[in-house]
Amino acid sequence: MFLSVLRGFRVGRPLASVRLLAWACLLVACSLEGAVWQATLRFGEGERWELLALERAPDAKPGSVTSGGHATRFAWSWLGEDGATLQESEIFLPLQVSVPIAVAGEERQGWVLPQETTVTARVVGPESQSGIGGVRLESGEASALGAGWGESVELELPEERVSLFASDGTGPVGSYLLRSTGEDSQRFVMVILGDGYLREDIDSGLYRDHAKRTLAAFAEVEPWGVLLQGTNVHVVEVASAERGASREDGANGTIKDTYFQTAFYQGGIERLLYPQGDGIALARQAADDAVGVGAWDQIVMMVNSTKYGGSGGSVAVHSMNVRGPRVSVHEVGHSYAGLADEYDYGNGESWLGARPREVNVDTDLENLKWAVWLDGGVPLPTPDSLEWQGRVGAFEGARYKEFGVYRPERNCMMRELDYPFCRVCVERHLQRYFELLPFSDTASPFDPEGTKLVDRLRFKVEMPAIEGVTLQWYLDGQAIEGATEAWWELGRADLVDGAGELRVEIRYDESKVRSELANGEFSWSVSLFELPIAWLEEHGLPTDDRSGMVDHDGDGVSTVEEYIAGTDPVDESSRLGLIRLRSNEAGEVWRLIWWVKPGRAYRLERSEDLSAWHTVASEANGKAGSSVEWLGSYPVKKGDGDGFFRLKVELLE
Repeated sequence: MFLSVLRGFRVGRPLASVRLLAWACLLVACSLEGAVWQATLRFGEGERWELLALERAPDAKPGSVTSGGHATRFAWSWLGEDGATLQESEIFLPLQVSVPIAVAGEERQGWVLPQETTVTARVVGPESQSGIGGVRLESGEASALGAGWGESVELELPEERVSLFASDGTGPVGSYLLRSTGEDSQRFVMVILGDGYLREDIDSGLYRDHAKRTLAAFAEVEPWGVLLQGTNVHVVEVASAERGASREDGANGTIKDTYFQTAFYQGGIERLLYPQGDGIALARQAADDAVGVGAWDQIVMMVNSTKYGGSGGSVAVHSMNVRGPRVSVHEVGHSYAGLADEYDYGNGESWLGARPREVNVDTDLENLKWAVWLDGGVPLPTPDSLEWQGRVGAFEGARYKEFGVYRPERNCMMRELDYPFCRVCVERHLQRYFELLPFSDTASPFDPEGTKLVDRLRFKVEMPAIEGVTLQWYLDGQAIEGATEAWWELGRADLVDGAGELRVEIRYDESKVRSELANGEFSWSVSLFELPIAWLEEHGLPTDDRSGMVDHDGDGVSTVEEYIAGTDPVDESSRLGLIRLRSNEAGEVWRLIWWVKPGRAYRLERSEDLSAWHTVASEANGKAGSSVEWLGSYPVKKGDGDGFFRLKVELLE
């Protein structure tokens, strides 16, 4: 159990001014079981598998470990240096590439399996790379991929990272935030990068204009207008040696030198625009370098060509054709929301397989996945006519088959680019957002063994201000009137029996979400903290009141806070705080100094506005059982500007 006290100081001009901010009891957040790693693999007909990159992804969100769309599940075993299995996991690899929706006169086609490409996905593994000798990969879906895919393959760790920079100066030349709504760790993170742009296209502003057009295409389609309220968009500026797509004038046409080698006519399909060679690996690395390994959730690549085309899979790709950016909106529907294509090939084929897994297609009219959305009076199956336009029913023809499989509405962006998403697809986008950003993982305080309440404690959840989201707090199952904000403060008097359960529920506008919302609630088991009798007796204090709310030595600090801080509750001069503030001879560097007590851990945090805090120093030696006091310190430079500091002390038990 961790019990904490905060003590705050303001540092500005003059630097020596000190202000007490607050005392509070906090608990630290839980962490994931196992570490998240990011793997990039090359596969092809020759040397079937090669591991190009394998890195710890400390900033990856829990929900980003799996891949949406046509991802294939593989068994993934971590091997020791002696070949023994260290840990077993699974990885979902987006091997297949999505063909963009056909325009008039073109043959419709869904997904293809390239002869050779690279893919990126995330997998749970050991906390440290120490002792890892390689990995074993084995597909559980061999029949769907063809002969050879089910074989067990052992892969060696890559010797070095793929180089981002070419000798001719092409490659990433800069990055910036096009849209910022908060910390990347608490937001959906999109990275936009481009292929086929000269350096002069970047300098002239063309690249930025195309990035804005790409983002605008998302903003125009519901529910992205809402989701962007909690989305950060990073743009990576990438220079190519030549302008345009790598190949766009025929299957055997001119090859241009573009950085990501993004070409049309992939697999003989004119509109299939996809990076060749190590293009996906380079795109992944560019995103990693811009925002951090694993910190991004979706990569969108724009190609400087007016020819219609694009693709989906590891990366959403679109050309800058007038309809091009909408291709990526559709493709992200696959990779992000896990939606199926809702069009059919019109060839008279019937669905013969098992019930499809995607939420927007179904074969069971008696138990439709979207039953909560059905409009009264709509017949099932629903005739494909204007009479039922805009109504939710079960329209036959989806997932490339003309008969035996159904879609929710007559038209949807997963069927035709010129339409918005249907209501079922809108709902799935919103559900996926809260799967990727579960507010329960950013709730505080949190301790799996329960929260101890000292006096008053603020419970909160970290969430972006997304339109349509509401919250309701409950104490022991009863709704707390007026408790609808992202926080609620609980006091000792609220726990009538000395313990209780505090719960918060997240809800979304029922006109958009009617099905279950992932991570829709979080709860705390709360009990009153009582001081140890032996400690009270040691200091000659009464043992009949163990709440510790009395300030026995008149120093403005309660007895329980003295206990947590490790100070003497009957000595007015014994307090947690700065014991010294000194500077170097030139007065350019000041140093904050405080006593560090045994059995406690310390963290110094800084803020410019008293709202957003970040750690600047910590003392990791305050382990339980230690009997030695020492000094903690932190240097503050003259040019750091005004700011507030707070010292957090945690009691290790």
